[in-house]
Amino acid sequence: MHGMNEPRECNCISGGCDRMIEKSAYDQLREELTRAKAEAAFLSKKLAEATDATMKENERTRKTIRELLGEAVGEASMCWSETPKGIFDSTRAVKIVEELASHIEGRLRLESAIRGHMDALRPLLNEWSVSL
Repeated sequence: MHGMNEPRECNCISGGCDRMIEKSAYDQLREELTRAKAEAAFLSKKLAEATDATMKENERTRKTIRELLGEAVGEASMCWSETPKGIFDSTRAVKIVEELASHIEGRLRLESAIRGHMDALRPLLNEWSVSL
């Protein structure tokens, strides 16, 4: 607020002395908000594209993660110049598949949750972009 004895022109947002934020500070905050909204929209779009690509890839394969990992572990067990002798420990192989599948499924749940949050933010981002 301006002092009573200051004969200078008011530089407040409202054009009167009832506001504490000056126009330059307000303009700076508005520019920062605009940049932040643009960055959030860009990141939201990139995340949605990446998630959609992942989901489409998953839809192409009708097999479950566990089936794919089981096949990969089985195939990898035969990657020797000479096939090993002895008994294949399928219990151990199943445990490897289960651990990998649990990890991957956890990541997919996280990606899905992030996408859900981003979808929830879209209306707010759209509202911001319209208000600017």
